Amino acid sequence: MVFFGKRNLVRSGRLVVFLLFILQSHHLFSQEEPRTTVEISPEKIIVGQRFDVTIFADFSSYNNVIIKEPRLPEGISLVGGPYKSAQTIRVGDQDNFQYIKKTRIFYKFKVSKSGIY
Repeated sequence: MVFFGKRNLVRSGRLVVFLLFILQSHHLFSQEEPRTTVEISPEKIIVGQRFDVTIFADFSSYNNVIIKEPRLPEGISLVGGPYKSAQTIRVGDQDNFQYIKKTRIFYKFKVSKSGIY
C-alpha cells in the first residue's frame, strides 16, 4: 500500500479503524448461525430415478422449525416430504464424546429431465 502525503494516511487510518469497529460489532451482536449438513443420495442420478436429500441442522427442537416449500427447477419434482424429526448424534472420539440433538429434514425427489442442477 502506498500513501502520498499525511492526509491520505489519516483517511486510511480512519477507514481501518471504522472497518475494525464494524467487524467487531458484527461479531458481538450477531447470533451464531446453526450448522447445517446436507446429504444427497445416490451421488449419481439417472433420469427417471428418485433421490433423497437429508438436511441435519443444529436445532435441538424440531417442533420450532418451519419449512418453506422449495422452488424446484423444471425437471425435478417433489415425491415425498418434507419430513422432520429429532435426531441424536454421538460426536467426538471414544474417550471424549457427547450426544448432540439435531433436527433431520428429509425430502424425496424425482428427476424427469437431464441437466445440471
